[in-house]
Amino acid sequence: MKLRDLAGVDSDSEVTGFAIDHRKVAKGSVFGAFRGAVFNGEDFIGEAVERGAVAVVARAEATVPSVPHLSDGEPRLLFAQLASRFYGPYPETVVAVTGTNGKTSTVEMTRQIWRMAGHRSASIGTLGVTTSDDQVKTGLTTPDIVTFLNNMAGLKRLGISHVAYEASSHGLDQHRAEGVPLKAVAFTNFSRDHLDYHPSMDAYFEAKMRLFDELLPADGAAVVWTDDPKSAEVIERVRKRGIEPLTAGRAGEFIQLVEQQPTALGQKLVIKHGEGTYRLALPLIGAYQAANVLVAAGLAMATGSSFETVFSAIQRLAPVRGRLERAVISRAGAPVYVDYAHTADALEAAIAALRPHVSNRLITVFGQVATATRASGRRWVRSRPGFRTSSSSPTTILAARMPRRSARRCSPEPPARSRSAAAAKQSLKPFAWQWRGHHPARRQGARDRSDHRRGREPKNPAVRRLTRRAGVRGMRGLGEGMGVLWASAEIEAATGGRASEPFEVTGVTFDSREVQPGDLFIAMPGTVYDGHKFVERAFATGAAAAIVSQPVIGPHVLVEDTARALEDLGRASRERSNALIVGVTGSVGKTSTKEALYAVLDRISGGKAHRSVKSYNNHTGVPLSLARMPRDVDFAVLEMGMNHPGEIAALTRMVRPHLALITAIAPAHIENLGSEEAIADAKGEVFEGLETDGIAIIPNDTPHRDRLVRAARRYADRIVTFGSGDADVHALHAVRSSEGGSLITAALLESEVTFTISQRGEHWVSNALAVLATIEALGLDVGVAGLALADLGGLKGRGERHHVRVDGGEFLLIDESYNANPASMAATLKSLGAEQEIERRIAVLGPMRELGEHSAELHASLAPSVLDAHVDRVILIGDEMRPLAEIIVGKVGVDMSRDVDEATEALLSMLRPGDAVLVKASNSVGLAKLVERVKEGATCSI
Repeated sequence: MKLRDLAGVDSDSEVTGFAIDHRKVAKGSVFGAFRGAVFNGEDFIGEAVERGAVAVVARAEATVPSVPHLSDGEPRLLFAQLASRFYGPYPETVVAVTGTNGKTSTVEMTRQIWRMAGHRSASIGTLGVTTSDDQVKTGLTTPDIVTFLNNMAGLKRLGISHVAYEASSHGLDQHRAEGVPLKAVAFTNFSRDHLDYHPSMDAYFEAKMRLFDELLPADGAAVVWTDDPKSAEVIERVRKRGIEPLTAGRAGEFIQLVEQQPTALGQKLVIKHGEGTYRLALPLIGAYQAANVLVAAGLAMATGSSFETVFSAIQRLAPVRGRLERAVISRAGAPVYVDYAHTADALEAAIAALRPHVSNRLITVFGQVATATRASGRRWVRSRPGFRTSSSSPTTILAARMPRRSARRCSPEPPARSRSAAAAKQSLKPFAWQWRGHHPARRQGARDRSDHRRGREPKNPAVRRLTRRAGVRGMRGLGEGMGVLWASAEIEAATGGRASEPFEVTGVTFDSREVQPGDLFIAMPGTVYDGHKFVERAFATGAAAAIVSQPVIGPHVLVEDTARALEDLGRASRERSNALIVGVTGSVGKTSTKEALYAVLDRISGGKAHRSVKSYNNHTGVPLSLARMPRDVDFAVLEMGMNHPGEIAALTRMVRPHLALITAIAPAHIENLGSEEAIADAKGEVFEGLETDGIAIIPNDTPHRDRLVRAARRYADRIVTFGSGDADVHALHAVRSSEGGSLITAALLESEVTFTISQRGEHWVSNALAVLATIEALGLDVGVAGLALADLGGLKGRGERHHVRVDGGEFLLIDESYNANPASMAATLKSLGAEQEIERRIAVLGPMRELGEHSAELHASLAPSVLDAHVDRVILIGDEMRPLAEIIVGKVGVDMSRDVDEATEALLSMLRPGDAVLVKASNSVGLAKLVERVKEGATCSI
């Protein structure tokens, strides 16, 4: 850009950039020479010109040799206006937040809400520039104008459309945040601060009001927190500009905070918006967080997000790093919080924020500042009149020495911090442990290289951060390796119940038939039987304790609702876990894929993986699977199923996966949903619970692919497809191996891998590709994944193969009895047709349930699959199979049976050596009983 075009001066010099530091001036720079707190930029004008500056912005009184002198009453403002023209364009939606406290949290929460609403978003402030992909430190709440505008323009080039930034009083006073059009601004609160810069509190306030008086456009929105002494003045100033403020708070008219109740790990809010009153669970500690969240919600709605979207998003917000961030929950049930602020006011505020959430003791580990230059400040904190941690935190541990750099190279914690931690852990009972000190030193150097302090990590930076945060190589719980799953104090904290006595358990179940020694038995209400009737049996079998809603003899926790207590226990397990969580759903293949993923991740982590057992994938199975999750695992694979819309949405918000996988879409449960499109929408709900930086894995080989992609884009940072064609992960070759499985060469995102699977059928090729897509997306070792898939054995009820002896030889029994829908029926029949070296093919087929008015049509549609598989004989069970029988009778030998017992006798009477028998139906039909009886009956007939 020519200087003539930029500034309207008579010069054809080419402008290449802007600088306010003379050392950064290059040929073509416009230099801003301003008076600072320490240096006067006017003293360096000559050197800047020598370095190649083509113009200088400075006071009229300044001396500028040989290049145009651009002056104005306020040179900083002129510099900002010129730089703004040079660096644009900028993101379409930009908001700014000012106030003494809460700015960092508010802009980061606004970014998270936008992301969950489907927008590519970023925040700028104390934490630096934060997107879903990265975080870069700037060192200032509001960076200098050149850095600010350059960052904004860079975000635009990256495709970021929504940005929230902190507008500090310094930045506003020095015009560091000019030139980027704003859609909305917000005010959080005002209190004493920065009087080392501002001459008075009035001047400090006026600096902040520039955001509302000058930078807010006439058609912009202003969100104001009402519960601050200065709020009324802010509201008045906004209204004088002809803008009606969007107020939030106890007296808010746009969003009213009606009720606020602290819980052990967060808080419950009641809010009013419009004509409705809503209850929500906020997963953040500290009463002040409600203010930050509601202001962020106001900004999101002011910029186009619906209330429903925002309401859902704020219940899934992640804490801002280093702002009362929960690091872990101890074995005794004590949440441990880390806070990097270090002033006396901040310490008092943090203790006050934690106190309402603590039922026992609050222990504070208070570290000194990092450099000797602040030693006098440290002494002031310790001797300050009225500063008493003991008033709210009766146990205070001072870490007197906290050496940084040398200590971090040889141990994971500085020695003083380790001793402080040890002192606190000597008497761990339920309490909140607050660990305070400076932000730890950040890794320097290129961000695309592994940290020298770590082992091998995923190549992808976003995944590397995700796996670190999830705990693959991160902090462990304080009860690591102790074998105790839950202590009574933890259960009390999670459920709000009351323990009859202290106890520890090593497992959890709600089925008295499955109780193992040391288990916690949850007496669930039932439609037929009440679990309380089986408490005595559970204790006799070895249960260590029970959760009950009525007193019993034996160790127990008494709660109001045992079903809700199970959910609470599942949520608490998810909260305390550092594991990387994978959520799996789909119409077909979800349990098989879940088992395969578990086998891979368990091998990668050396036995540190957890999974849902059986098909525990509903409103009771998912929280049970979470509650059973050991505290020290690196990975967890959790299956989620549904019968109706909205069910997966509720489950995924509980699971909060880092990666969500959909295996396939097929007409399962179509009775309750009506169409495959509705099924796809219901399965797509799984993305709603994704954590920040979450990944979506989507099947490419479905007509609903684009529908799933649209659903994922609202919540996922990254989408990976698997299948055939142009899928990100696809099979280049998949041929039947000599041993009956498949030999697969798969193209991954950046490489290829060849491996074998022992399972038969094209559907298992798809399952394997889904597993590889997951492992590849997480940046883990696909070579180990291939080995684990090769070693994966048969899964009970899902293709498990039995060679059963009969007179004169043996036959093959393929157990697919666990579940069935049209897609899985067709796939397994095709696999039966591919069996080699057999004499006859026999299919025992039962009804596919939950097909509703489509049942007859979909059962009849299996005819081509039966005929193409060259089945010699078919045993069909029940009237629902008659539409199929009417089509294939005369082409295949058909036997109709009224029930499973009759089908079993029919099969036993016709078996002979060399047969291959496929058994498949919905689980509720009970064909597992046929499998067991045939195995026993055939063996006994030898």
